[in-house]
Amino acid sequence: RIRESIAFSKSRDFATDFWKTLYMERGKISLIGFMGAGKSTVAALLAQALNIECCEMDEEILRLAQSTLGFSASTVSEIIDVHGDSVFRDLEEQVASDLRLRRDLVVSTGGGIIGRAQNMTSLKEAEGVVVFLRTEFETISHRLKDDTGRPLFRDRAKAQRLYQERLPLYERWSDLSVDTDRLLPPAVCDLLLKGLG
Repeated sequence: RIRESIAFSKSRDFATDFWKTLYMERGKISLIGFMGAGKSTVAALLAQALNIECCEMDEEILRLAQSTLGFSASTVSEIIDVHGDSVFRDLEEQVASDLRLRRDLVVSTGGGIIGRAQNMTSLKEAEGVVVFLRTEFETISHRLKDDTGRPLFRDRAKAQRLYQERLPLYERWSDLSVDTDRLLPPAVCDLLLKGLG
């Protein structure tokens, strides 16, 4: 039953390779998916369970904006509003590059990380494994209905178009995907830890 929620995009031996990455080669695990998929929460839980560091890319981007642009922001949306999406994406790419050779790490990415191939190439280095937290748009809409801190979701139709555009890229770059629609973050974490052994 556990394995029904996990889809591997590589060979049948990939589950073994993933387990080896987690516990032997100590690579990094990057979580991708649309906003509201639970990346931040699952990353924190997974890192805690594995006793390794958790990296929230948005927080690293905020720090980089402060050090390189002299711009102090509390959210990445503020960077986009003031400096534009292109500057934000450049910062995001720099953070991904900085993580390129890191190990013993769980990375929570932003929803648009898959927009630049170089980002994903960086995250896959050093035995990097990319996990797609697959969540249907209706589930995301329900999760974010009272969240006012998601500017992209103010226009639901636009958000849905963006979701559809990104979906094939999430699938393309992921090494495995986990269906999260009926799962709370602790269950997703448990699925990754126990379902691949």
